[in-house]
Amino acid sequence: MANHEVLTPSQRDTLIKGIETLTEHQIIRYFKLSEAELTFIHQENGQRKQMGLAVQLCFLRYPGRPFEVTDTLPDTVLLYIARQVGVVSSSLNDYVQMSKDTLNTHLQTLQTHFGFRKFTAEAEQEMKAWLLPLAMETDSGLTLLTGLTEAMRQRQMVQPRLSVLEEFVWQTRREAQQTLFQQLTTPLPITQYHTLSQLVEVRSGTTSTYLTWLQEPPGEARPTRFLGVAERLTFLRDMELPAGLRQTVPPSRLVEFAREGAKMTAQRLKNEKSPELLQQYYAWLVAFCLERITLLTDQALQMSDDLGGRLFSRSEHRRNQQFQTNAKAINAILHSHSKSGKALIGARTDAKDPYAAIQMAVGWEKYLKSVEDAQKLAQPEGFDPLDHLDNYYSAMRRYTPTLMNLFDFKGTQATEPLREAIELLQHRNQQEKPPPLPDDAPTDFVKPRWEDYVYSPDGTLDPHYYEFCVFSELRDQLRSGDMWVPDSKQFKDFEADLIPKATWATMKQTNTIPLAINTDFKTYMDERKQQVKKRMREVNDLLASGQLSGVTLVKERLHIERLDALELPDGTEDMAGRIHKMLPAIRITELIQEVLSWVAFDKCFTHERTGQPVPEGRALLAVILADALNVSVDKMAQACPELQRETIVSTAQWYMREETYAQALSELVSYHRQLPFVIYWGDGTTSASDAQFFATEGRRSALAHISRHYGFDPGIFVYTHYSDQHESFHIAILSPHDHQAPYAVDGLVAHRADMPIREHYTDTGGVSDIAFAMLHLMGYGYAPRMRDIRKRKLHIFEPASTYPALASLIGDQIKEKQIETHWDDILRATSSIEQGFVRATVLMKKLSAYPRQNNLASALKELGQIERTLFTLDWLQYPELRRRVLLGLQKVEWKHALARVVFAHRRGSFQEAEYSQQLNRASGLNLVIMCIIIWNTVYMARAVEQLRQAGVVVSEAILPHVSPLQWEHINFLGDFIWNRPLPALVQGLRALQL
Repeated sequence: MANHEVLTPSQRDTLIKGIETLTEHQIIRYFKLSEAELTFIHQENGQRKQMGLAVQLCFLRYPGRPFEVTDTLPDTVLLYIARQVGVVSSSLNDYVQMSKDTLNTHLQTLQTHFGFRKFTAEAEQEMKAWLLPLAMETDSGLTLLTGLTEAMRQRQMVQPRLSVLEEFVWQTRREAQQTLFQQLTTPLPITQYHTLSQLVEVRSGTTSTYLTWLQEPPGEARPTRFLGVAERLTFLRDMELPAGLRQTVPPSRLVEFAREGAKMTAQRLKNEKSPELLQQYYAWLVAFCLERITLLTDQALQMSDDLGGRLFSRSEHRRNQQFQTNAKAINAILHSHSKSGKALIGARTDAKDPYAAIQMAVGWEKYLKSVEDAQKLAQPEGFDPLDHLDNYYSAMRRYTPTLMNLFDFKGTQATEPLREAIELLQHRNQQEKPPPLPDDAPTDFVKPRWEDYVYSPDGTLDPHYYEFCVFSELRDQLRSGDMWVPDSKQFKDFEADLIPKATWATMKQTNTIPLAINTDFKTYMDERKQQVKKRMREVNDLLASGQLSGVTLVKERLHIERLDALELPDGTEDMAGRIHKMLPAIRITELIQEVLSWVAFDKCFTHERTGQPVPEGRALLAVILADALNVSVDKMAQACPELQRETIVSTAQWYMREETYAQALSELVSYHRQLPFVIYWGDGTTSASDAQFFATEGRRSALAHISRHYGFDPGIFVYTHYSDQHESFHIAILSPHDHQAPYAVDGLVAHRADMPIREHYTDTGGVSDIAFAMLHLMGYGYAPRMRDIRKRKLHIFEPASTYPALASLIGDQIKEKQIETHWDDILRATSSIEQGFVRATVLMKKLSAYPRQNNLASALKELGQIERTLFTLDWLQYPELRRRVLLGLQKVEWKHALARVVFAHRRGSFQEAEYSQQLNRASGLNLVIMCIIIWNTVYMARAVEQLRQAGVVVSEAILPHVSPLQWEHINFLGDFIWNRPLPALVQGLRALQL
């Protein structure tokens, strides 16, 4: 049988050493011996046999395989077993010296007496039936293997060698794939295969295939770009794939197959003769179409949202600009009316002729002229940007008719009037000359702000403002999740994002809610109340007595002194410089290869179709370095003459994707955490996250926007999570317009590294009451640097007068009843993120989009205000907390500086328009930085050791301040070769490229 691997080296090592990582609770769970078991063990004579039998029995329970004489057990496990048996733990050493036959006899006796089953052909079929559904859900070798071993333990089935189990998982996974291919293709009529084949043909009048056309980046939000997205979406819908195909395949597998379909070629499809492979190819194309429909749906809806926001911004800008233009005239009118007003007041006081008073003050003609000018210049009383919105009606009509007709909008019962209004507009859009709006047109969705615009003075409906109002409300309802669109991932039913209700009911009954709090509301809230009261009393008294270090409150104005620079131990800079200068000069290529010799992260880059590791390691490293240095694959191929260009391009196409980069990063982080030197930088339980701006070439990317903090070039943010031990363990790509708090939560939950983070720091952009609530429920301490802390009120359960020194800082009381009413929803939503049912970025954006009508969002904000209040009190009282947060964020800034140095080519700007390409580029940069950190850490430790051997005193107090983010010794440019012989010349010149 071929030896197929499904685990990475570190995953395999973790499974093999699993017994070494058991907690006290797990040791009791797996190795508690019953009276009957102890009676059976004590039938043997001698301590060594009794201990040996007990260990063999425990091994059959966990990890579930036979004990081998080479196995080592942690002292905690040995002592626990020995105490139960009543022998000394060292007797196991005597047992392993006994003959192999004796040990095998004991094993067979235990299996027979306690009913352990062998992994026979019949058992294989049983476990395959159990594993197959899971293999259809996920392709993860680790998930499948850990699930399989746990299921075998529950059935008392003895596990064979790990290599046998890996092969079994590989074969089952392959069978699951074939089943999924059949489910996607069996419902297709014969004519559908011809339609799918056309996807790889060249479009009429162009040089690109339909497949390429469908994958064109949407670009920035413009009406023409929106119509282009709508055209591609309509094309796919017109293929009329059988209904329900999407539901036959788990979402994660559909994405995986769609990536394969995106790379299909006409030659590959036409030349394939194997029916099995042809079925696989067509399944990939079906998956591509289904996923592309979802992606284009989200692109169209997001683009319409951006376009709508731009319309309202332009209207507001027009109002402000008009006001500024007329400022001088308005000021003159104000002066004139001020004089005439004073004259009128004086005339009334002195009982004189008011008209004569005006004549004397400003002149009657001037007064009439000022009234006339005031009427012309006056804005409507509400001074609302909506007054100018009608100027952009034609701009809106360039795309909203297509938007309304393109989608079947669904929603809650409360949105029914709005959906009826959309249907009315859809009907009007189909007519060449739309009639006036009917008197009974639905209007229950019209909010007070819109009423004066939607309703004309004669009571009829204004068709322009009616349409604007419908569009505005549609945006809000889609954002909040109260309305949704079938086939959308971003704008789908809010309920579909959460743990299914049946599963949630089971979790509550079995007390398996995956949160770090007591989920009983009364118990939980009583504890938080007492904590808030206790901390408020303490900080109130300290402030009143002037004992808050660096904090004062004068005339209701809070002032927090800037922290003094951290006082470094004497000689820190000199010693750090000496250590850094000892680092060997090295090329970046050599550095990456050396790190690869320590940790086999190349095994994580598997072929998208076959799952096999990359065969040409040098090509893989070339592609990673190309991503990191911000050069194209073609340029990297030119710089690597010993490698074939086709090999590098193929590696980039088939092996580089989000999950392979993430797995490789996890391997590097795990290795770095095991290095002894990292303990100088922290204990690994804190982290920080922050965004770094990168310009993009043009605004082709949908995420690229101009940020007023970074000049006038459009760009994107790369959002990094960075541990106190200098491990960059998660990255994300976001728009400068995106709120950063959801990404902070997402990185803590979704990363793949083994990181026991307990406290997380963010900058001001990561502050969110919902994030405070959710991270607290998950067990994380959330510590953002809040520059605007003076503007953020404290929220308590009592009147503000209870704490007089803090009274000016106290806002509304906590609405405890609102939290209690939605307590179950709060737990379910947070657990859905924790369990991976939905990304934090998706759910939190919906909750934050339209909180006035989302009761769950309001309840979460109330809960978050409790945690923000407690954090603020700590921030005021403890300077060491403020310093800890600043230091954590400073480490991220140092990492950003290194990123700028590495990502230097092409002006340090992203050239890619597709999100996946941008993420690959950022992932390659992050991976190379992690390699640099590892290499520097190893050699810094060596340098310190060498200095101490030479008699140099290197203080332990200095080492926490020696950073591994150094690059002066690294050559990022490569070698310039001047003595290479000239190629064959034609008439004294090189041959042109044809």
